[in-house]
Amino acid sequence: MEWQEIHKPVTMKMIDNILEANKLLQNYKGAHAKIFMFSPTFGRMAVKLIAKNVSKVVYIVGVNCEHIVGNFSFDQACFEIERNGETTEIIDKQAGFKLTTSGGFTVLEGKEEEFGTTFNDFIVSWDNLEE
Repeated sequence: MEWQEIHKPVTMKMIDNILEANKLLQNYKGAHAKIFMFSPTFGRMAVKLIAKNVSKVVYIVGVNCEHIVGNFSFDQACFEIERNGETTEIIDKQAGFKLTTSGGFTVLEGKEEEFGTTFNDFIVSWDNLEE
């Protein structure tokens, strides 16, 4: 791999504020959702959102995942994130999906090539990361 490929400009956005995350997730209503990756202990889990005619993808990453209900893949996603006491809930009410975490969440938006395929290489480059 050449140096230019490794050090591409990053357009990725990382959000850990619920209001900002929910605002961004509104742009991905109707997307296809699927559980994309998880750590061996399910301490971290990423839900990937792919919307038609959109050049970016979104990952909703739950941290310290405690409980999950719902399908691993579905269409017409409509996610929102809520705090419930000490936990955070990543919810799609229409799909009957709920991921409960005790460590919060992060929402990432960027081009497909900016992300790896495991949590070890998930963020390909931290340079120029928008927060």
